[in-house]
Amino acid sequence: MAKATPSGGMGGVSGGGEDSSSGDGGADAAVGSLRSSIRPTYPEIDALYSDAYLAAVLSVPDRAYEYARDEKIAKALEWRRQYGVEALLAAFRCDEDAGGIFRAKADDDTPQTEQTSGNAATDVSKQPPSALFVPSAYLVDVCLSGAFTFAGFDRAGRGILFSKTALLDWWSTGAEDGIRYHVLVLEHALKKLAERNNSSSKKESTSQSTS
Repeated sequence: MAKATPSGGMGGVSGGGEDSSSGDGGADAAVGSLRSSIRPTYPEIDALYSDAYLAAVLSVPDRAYEYARDEKIAKALEWRRQYGVEALLAAFRCDEDAGGIFRAKADDDTPQTEQTSGNAATDVSKQPPSALFVPSAYLVDVCLSGAFTFAGFDRAGRGILFSKTALLDWWSTGAEDGIRYHVLVLEHALKKLAERNNSSSKKESTSQSTS
């Protein structure tokens, strides 16, 4: 499979003899280059995207490195900022003990700080007050409905999203708050997936060091 390289051209097929750097080393170099080029503008790339995901984006056949960088990664990060994903996440917490519903943090004593990363780019407490998100009563209600929840993993380790559409009243919720609700659930699912992957990696590393 041809892979995009930082020069914008297509690297040789792995094992094909056209480019000796097109194996894992070439992929690692491409991912490193992608992070380095985007990090000055979007430092949150390190907290949000794994190397495996970035490598997958870069390895799509006939996709130029510049297209992957500018159109797929940079634009996605810009969308997150414009949409206010981090501020939205900071306004709610997932109550897993209550079946995965989302409660507004304004009803808690919990500080409005997103805990998924440790840098200022994704820490709402370090952003100006205008960046804080105040949810509508409709969004608060639908987040308490349990209409859309993360339900753990299947035997293959894939995330399960459970939807009870009868509990979601689109007419009263509205499209905008309905989409925000979906973003909350999907972001929570991605966070749990990342935690699972990190835990598995640590276990493998420990197993290798003791063998």
